[in-house]
Amino acid sequence: MLEVDYLFDGGTPCDVERRRDGSIFCRPFSTVSGTQHFACGVRVSGDADEFPVKLTVAWPRRWRGEDVPVGFEPEIARRMTAPDSFVRVLHRCCVFLPRGGERWERLINVGVDEGSETASVVLSGPGVVATQRPYTWAEHRSLIGWAREQPACVVDEIGRSREGLPIHAVTIAGSDARAPTVWVQAYQHVTEYTGPIVIDAMARRLAAREASEAASRLTWQFVPAVDIGGLRYGVGYHVGPRSSACVRDRNPNRDWHEGTWPEVAAVRSFIEAELEAGRRYGLALDLHNGWDRAHTSGACYTVHPDSAGVDYVNRQRSFVDWMYDHTDHTEPGQYWQHDTAGRSFTSYFAQLTGALAHTVEFSRHLWWERASRSYRPIEPTDPERFVAQAVDAIGGYFDRSHV
Repeated sequence: MLEVDYLFDGGTPCDVERRRDGSIFCRPFSTVSGTQHFACGVRVSGDADEFPVKLTVAWPRRWRGEDVPVGFEPEIARRMTAPDSFVRVLHRCCVFLPRGGERWERLINVGVDEGSETASVVLSGPGVVATQRPYTWAEHRSLIGWAREQPACVVDEIGRSREGLPIHAVTIAGSDARAPTVWVQAYQHVTEYTGPIVIDAMARRLAAREASEAASRLTWQFVPAVDIGGLRYGVGYHVGPRSSACVRDRNPNRDWHEGTWPEVAAVRSFIEAELEAGRRYGLALDLHNGWDRAHTSGACYTVHPDSAGVDYVNRQRSFVDWMYDHTDHTEPGQYWQHDTAGRSFTSYFAQLTGALAHTVEFSRHLWWERASRSYRPIEPTDPERFVAQAVDAIGGYFDRSHV
């Protein structure tokens, strides 16, 4: 018998309807309208003779002001009630994991109906359908377990989340003790999966000594998931029959000045203790995802903290331009002023250390190819391709700069 469920690692709660024509209709109810955190993941099971079958995913219902819980930060409330819909780009990013398979595949036959705000695909067999490649709790645990066994890695539990889950930092020491440290963190926001995927691949590449000599001279520190509770429970977090998932009342990336989030406080305390012990940072990358650009990809934000001078801004731009010249990811010139009045991680880090600090935002649906100088739909393996380029590019930047 054909069945649809979401009770698995990476699944997202949905209302599921089997229609008279035999097709499946899903409407996620765990994410809210207008939020960049939209995601949908369902598992379709059944015998071979029950396929092909049409699966349709609808945008979640619109939230109204009265739906927003009391006490939510105005920025979060605006995102929860905004009229945004990203259905129009889902044909570029939906993925499929066949039953028993190990690799995600991009679905190329996704149809989009902007009028009804739905995306549909015909499945030829059982498996998991998702609106983007997820990074699961099992993958995170596998990464931390693997790192503990690697001679090149040091794993620290740097704190606990509000749910009591451990937050980990992984350090891979460079071959040159005089070289600076590169800090890379991800997953401040629920469903922004590309960041942990990138960190997972970076750590494994560096520990296996597959990076360039210049990159291997640097020390690297990784926090794969700042909001570890959001990764563990994600949009599948069941609080009640109509869960709001891990929708937070505040944006953690606006809390770095005050540090009221236990997760933010834990990361801050670790970095500050490392500085006190004599560590010298040269760069921080804060990895994110975005939906909001229909025709361009993500962006490296050039940060202008309150105390920044012309020299610092020029250094920031120099690094961004270097990365554009040496990686596929996003179109050159995509840097912006990330104006958060000093509340974001990058502003905190830059003011604390004087080092370069960038928000790196990955598109969920597009990828820039330098060779063709054009965008194309994102493939599930693109984050790993980016890592192979980016690790060596960062090493080359510091080698060139003699920092």
